[in-house]
Amino acid sequence: MSNQTQPQTIKVDLPSPPPSVPELLASVRQATEDLKAKDLVEIDVRGRS
Repeated sequence: MSNQTQPQTIKVDLPSPPPSVPELLASVRQATEDLKAKDLVEIDVRGRS
């Protein structure tokens, strides 16, 4: 017998219009805080290829 699990699909409804970049950043920061992330590093990649 195999112990492998089947992949699951998570369906989400995307908001329209999408949230702004500052709203997304605030959401990610809050989520990492809620998860008690440690030594978080934020890297600005705007303008990078």
